[in-house]
Amino acid sequence: MAVEQVSAPPRAPYGVHHANVRHTTRYTVIGNHLIQNAKMTLTARGLGAYIQSLPPGTPVGIKELARRVPEGEIRIAAALRELEAHGYLKRVREQLPNGRFVTRTVSYNRPRKMTHSAPPPPPPRDLPNPPDLPPAPEPEPEPEPEPLAPAWEPAPPVEPEPTSAPSPEPPEPPTPRRRAAMDILARLRRTDPRLLLGQRDIDRLADGVETWLERGGTTDSIISVLTARVPDPVTNPAGLIAHRLKAQLPSVMEAEFRRSAYVPPDPFQTCPTCDRAFRSPSPGWCDDCGAPPHRIRPHIRSRGSRMAKNRRPGRRRGITALILVGLGLLLTVAAVGWAAHKAPRAFTMRTVTSAHMLPTYPVGEQVFFERTPSTGPARGDVVLVTVPWIHDNAAMYRVVAVGGDHLSFTPGSTRLVLNGRPLEEPYLLAPSVPAVVPFDLTVPQGRVFLMGDNRVNSLDSSFNLAGEGRGTVVVKAVHVRAVENPVGYMIAGSLGGSGMIVLLPAGILIGISSLWARRRARKATAETGPPPRVVGANTVG
Repeated sequence: MAVEQVSAPPRAPYGVHHANVRHTTRYTVIGNHLIQNAKMTLTARGLGAYIQSLPPGTPVGIKELARRVPEGEIRIAAALRELEAHGYLKRVREQLPNGRFVTRTVSYNRPRKMTHSAPPPPPPRDLPNPPDLPPAPEPEPEPEPEPLAPAWEPAPPVEPEPTSAPSPEPPEPPTPRRRAAMDILARLRRTDPRLLLGQRDIDRLADGVETWLERGGTTDSIISVLTARVPDPVTNPAGLIAHRLKAQLPSVMEAEFRRSAYVPPDPFQTCPTCDRAFRSPSPGWCDDCGAPPHRIRPHIRSRGSRMAKNRRPGRRRGITALILVGLGLLLTVAAVGWAAHKAPRAFTMRTVTSAHMLPTYPVGEQVFFERTPSTGPARGDVVLVTVPWIHDNAAMYRVVAVGGDHLSFTPGSTRLVLNGRPLEEPYLLAPSVPAVVPFDLTVPQGRVFLMGDNRVNSLDSSFNLAGEGRGTVVVKAVHVRAVENPVGYMIAGSLGGSGMIVLLPAGILIGISSLWARRRARKATAETGPPPRVVGANTVG
């Protein structure tokens, strides 16, 4: 037989092993009477431990707990009822002054029903009989002393009165909303006799009906939903009602928006000093003028309000007048300067009277022209020119070629040929007809070749090839060229006009009214004396 090894480590027993670490922060002491309570479900035990770990004031309603833990509302409600039944939780419903119901929850780390009883004493141990010893000799009796008369006699002991066993706590009365929920469940049998529920089922289902009532459900609507299309036969009325309470739970309604009551503004009053309108509940003076010294109440003077401060009347209007006059002068000077800069180029405006420039310039359109630069017009410019074939007035044409360009057109082609390349003309009325008669020429220096955009109906250089210069026109006959985007001229005119016509007169008028208000204030001060001077919290006359 092998020799037992005393130094070998003992074999570890089977079961759980604890690797504990002592907590110093963020821990909660929970009794084993809750965690190891065999009469409660694990959900109730865990929920009780979770509630005990929460700080005071944390909401622990069914909806709030359902948002934090994966369990549903029905399991949470059942666990809360278990905690209440075992004394770990107490829920009381109260009604606030505004009519809203709230639940007050009290958590007990030790159940209220647990009694504090001392542990029973251990049973006495059976000691072994001592060995037989010889009997000891009896001691001689001592003489008894004579009894003395007692100075006082002790009072007989008072027997304690028998205490009766503590009476059980009376059940808490249900809240008005819970009574309404229980009444709804009890009234279901009046609508359908098959939905007869026992008291235990009513107590269990009342929480679901309360949730419906909290979400705006009425008694009649809840009864109609729970009793609608009941299957036949009904084998489990309580299960049917529980399913409908959970499956058809109404959504949460948002609070109804209520517009605040309309508060009319104060009426307009007229200041007797400057005749300016201001809003006030009663007649008086505006903030700029202030009340005369003999009309200021003592409590207003001591308070140092804006009415008692010494402000110059018309100050704001004077500042406004200076701003308007300055802005008007600035705009006017800017517009005049821009116009002076553009004056050498600006010429005139002309109304189109012929259809030979369609579609660029329709008949009746106003065209703004500016002087041509010293280098002369460029290809593509629309110019106002004096031509030899029109003796009455200058006409509008487009410059197609300038001095030194070679221009030609062959019948059947859809484009003019300028310097050996086809000429792109997107402005033509009929792009497929760039000319009516054929030609092939070189423009002399100092001359331009002119054509209209409506080539079919245009009396231009192409119809005067037999004339001097083969239809070309000298550059000196070109007066001005059209401005395609005259926005700068319009803006300059608008700003200059607004500065001279609007801002300057408005600033001058407001300045005159400011001076008039100051004159009236000085006159009133000369009649009534200077206004009081406020120093700290006291008023000095």
